[in-house]
Amino acid sequence: MSLPAATAAAVLGGGAVALILLLLPTALLERQVAASGLPAILAAAAPPLGMTARLALMLLLGGIAAGLMWGLGRIAFGKLPLVLTLPAVRRPGRAAPREIAAIPVLRRGDAHPDAPARAPVLAMRDLGTPFLEVTAASTAAAVPAEPVEQALPEDLDLPLAAFDPDAIPVPVEPPRPLFHVDAASEERADAVLLTRQIRAGFAAPPEPEPQPPVEESSTRALLVRLERGLARRERGEGAPQLARGSSGDESLQATLASLRRWATSA
Repeated sequence: MSLPAATAAAVLGGGAVALILLLLPTALLERQVAASGLPAILAAAAPPLGMTARLALMLLLGGIAAGLMWGLGRIAFGKLPLVLTLPAVRRPGRAAPREIAAIPVLRRGDAHPDAPARAPVLAMRDLGTPFLEVTAASTAAAVPAEPVEQALPEDLDLPLAAFDPDAIPVPVEPPRPLFHVDAASEERADAVLLTRQIRAGFAAPPEPEPQPPVEESSTRALLVRLERGLARRERGEGAPQLARGSSGDESLQATLASLRRWATSA
């Protein structure tokens, strides 16, 4: 049987006060009533007091005590129920209520010849603790773990990052540039120049410049070269030309004539 704790306290308190008034001697009860001053307000409360007055006092004081106990019970226990377990009386020839509930009654068409009928679900047996009796678990304060002491290293020049990487980060080497920039020149490289420099790094090697053809060292080639030099000299492209009819010009013409004859005979 389940009964709220506040109601149980009110019933017990009111019943105890009523029982005390019932067992109190008449002379002592009359003296207490006369000392309270109640006969001056209510003439029926004047001594002698009979059973009717005693019952009225029991009802009045018992009700006041029950109300006080009910209020204190609500403050102390709230809506917490008080579960009272009464012993079951077994009578011969009659099964206990739990045993009757464990045997379901099935129709003949629903019963299976090989599988027995299942017992019904009982809240007190299958659903665990009633929800009103569940209390929150006490949350214990978390105790901080003691720091682990480490021995001193043999080499005192070791960085602190070797013991705790998150304490002081290891200096990281800056990234290297992808291309060389001359720091002496204070001019900032333009994007077009950088693009040309990058493309030049991946371009094919330049072809070698063609060498001027080597003229064969023969008398005919020497004669051709002399005639070209003489023609440029007459046009004024080379050194300052000599006066016409000079001895140098005549000797050069004679040399060319002898070379022509020699080349023709060869």
